[in-house]
Amino acid sequence: MRKVVLLFVFSLIFFSCEKDPTTTGDGYNLQGNGIIKTKYIYSSSSENEPYALNSYTYDENWNLMKILISDNPKPVFASYTYEYSDKGVLINMKYKAINGENHLDQTESDFTLIREYKYSYLDNTKIELEYRKNELTDSVVYVNANNLLISENHYDLKDFTEWSITYQYDSNNNLIKKTDSPEGTYTIYSYEGSRIIKSENYDNTGALTVENELVYTKSEGKVIVETHYKGIYGDHVSEKSTYKDGNIIEYIRYHPTFQGAEWYCYRYDYY
Repeated sequence: MRKVVLLFVFSLIFFSCEKDPTTTGDGYNLQGNGIIKTKYIYSSSSENEPYALNSYTYDENWNLMKILISDNPKPVFASYTYEYSDKGVLINMKYKAINGENHLDQTESDFTLIREYKYSYLDNTKIELEYRKNELTDSVVYVNANNLLISENHYDLKDFTEWSITYQYDSNNNLIKKTDSPEGTYTIYSYEGSRIIKSENYDNTGALTVENELVYTKSEGKVIVETHYKGIYGDHVSEKSTYKDGNIIEYIRYHPTFQGAEWYCYRYDYY
């Protein structure tokens, strides 16, 4: 089972506080220190009420302890819970959800364990083991080697197939290349200063398949970042992120085929 995890680039959209790879540059500070309290999910930014929301809770050290996922106004239907070592290192994550038909009065006590992730660490290596119904299904090995080279290896333990994603960074810790193996496809990232301005996807022959250009504007104390897509679906704006004080406050994803139509919208409250 393949699962793509952008290590150190995007925090998991469901799992934690989102951080866009658009870092500081040219006076636009996109590295806010806000801690997400609630993520609201809309069908489009024109909607007045969200149809779902994620609530985030933390311990006294601001380690993420739980994400509770629910419809709006209810019911709750899934959660992620986190466990840390005495040193504040993540060692366990569980995904629980309703297994069966939903009902309005359901609570967390009705959840069943769907997936569990166990983490171990050795020197510069982090190992993630994923279990489903107590069966080990996937493992991920994160290796930090050669200073700024990050590699991530995934294994499908059922099919005995191996694949990996390698991330390469420059001396400023900017992601500059992502390579998928064994497919041989890769992505190149370009920067102005420390601000990402373009990503280019290539197939295993070196042919350019998709180009994304990031355009930054500033208005009323907010920074707006639009991603301009150019590829098999034509030329259009695919994403729009709005930041205030460096924290993302709204993210819009546009439909890949119905260009100009919003696919969904996230909005955020912070502690």
